[in-house]
Amino acid sequence: MNFRNTLYLKLMILAGAILLSLCFVMLSAQTTVQPRDTILQFYTDLSQFKYSDSLTYVEFPVELFRDQLSFVKDDERLRGEYLITAEILREDSTVERKHWRNVNYCEAGEEISDSQRLYNKNYFLLPEGAYTFRIEVEDPNSGKKGTIKAAFSVMSFAAGRLRISDIQLASTIQKDSSGGSFTKNGYQVIPNPSALYGIGLPVLTGYSEIYNLVPATSDSGRVFHVTYDILDTQGSVVRTQSYDKIKPGVSAVNITQINVVSLVSGEYTLVMTVEDRENEDKTSVYRKFIVYRQADYEEGGALFNTRKETALYFPETEIDEMTEDELKKEFEYARYIATGNDKKTFKKANLEGKKEFLKRFWNAHTMASQTLNEGENYRDDYLARVEMANQMFRGTFKAGWKTDRGRILLVYGKPDDIERMTFGAGTKSHEIWHYHSLQGGVRFIFVDKQELGELELVHSTARGELYDEDWERWLD
Repeated sequence: MNFRNTLYLKLMILAGAILLSLCFVMLSAQTTVQPRDTILQFYTDLSQFKYSDSLTYVEFPVELFRDQLSFVKDDERLRGEYLITAEILREDSTVERKHWRNVNYCEAGEEISDSQRLYNKNYFLLPEGAYTFRIEVEDPNSGKKGTIKAAFSVMSFAAGRLRISDIQLASTIQKDSSGGSFTKNGYQVIPNPSALYGIGLPVLTGYSEIYNLVPATSDSGRVFHVTYDILDTQGSVVRTQSYDKIKPGVSAVNITQINVVSLVSGEYTLVMTVEDRENEDKTSVYRKFIVYRQADYEEGGALFNTRKETALYFPETEIDEMTEDELKKEFEYARYIATGNDKKTFKKANLEGKKEFLKRFWNAHTMASQTLNEGENYRDDYLARVEMANQMFRGTFKAGWKTDRGRILLVYGKPDDIERMTFGAGTKSHEIWHYHSLQGGVRFIFVDKQELGELELVHSTARGELYDEDWERWLD
């Protein structure tokens, strides 16, 4: 599978997480605010443009929601930050690596909302060939981390035949001569690597460059013709748009703007074809994107009474056969790794919407997991831990997955080592769980404070968890 398809798979699953998993953080007077899940979701893409006959400019944007970051006190303000590491590999050897830090400040937690996005971008100059791309984004305040890695091929735009760069999808494009970091050829291009459009972003917007146009020798040769076709998942054309443009020279910038808000929720492919009227040379590129409209899944919506798969990357699962009560029960198990917006969206969705939500939710966690083996999925792993917690940690008045040990097991996985001390010699029963690879090594300490057989968390060295240096007082 090439880079475009592999990365698109990850992006579309994560794009589903935008639709159904927007992070929700409430900042208060606490020194540190930490979401409980350990996965940092971000969106990235590669777009290739001509740099010279021998080198290609490979640009990668990074987009994440601001409320995913954990903010800490910094004098009178709150400070969030994230570290980006990007590297290019060839035959398992690193060709180039870039690493940089991004800091974001706010005066108060109320300034942060689940609609605010943070953008970054960087680039590599590479010759034609096969490579592997790896990008990691980490929040040092919380330890949350996300990684995307995939193979891709660098194209050559050397003089010769008519060529088109990649279509870089954008949220906005406007003329700008300031020369800022998002400016290309007189346009400020704010990227949209999630490839998601809909009510909030109704116009499909893209930036591309056209190379090797032939100088005109006739009036008809003074122009090139651009055609856009939007295809659905069946390959049917659902929208077409075309126009002529006068050649500014042997290369040209092309801005795409197509209103897609009337399209029903689902996956689509934009096909862009350019024809040079001088010599009738023709070439095409394509770019996939998603349209999402919440109303399509509500009563009376276009998809309310259907079992339509909103994207090809979701396999058929037993989720399709589950009742609404079963769906609710499964999502209740996932509450420790679900955000506030996850919970609100799930609650509002109808039966089919709940099924689609859970598919996207579990797939997003599968793709982001750093611990699963090939062929495994996060849903099976997580639900197996629920069953384990229920068997091992059942309390007097609550199911095992609802206990403190159950929560830690579900959020962080199985510990590497457990020290168990039973009641005796003036010490209450307690356990120390060790995770050697988590955040450089952390531990969780549980004590049977009430001497009823239910161990409670009293101290942890993990970021964002209960921290109490004087935890041993609970042993007396």
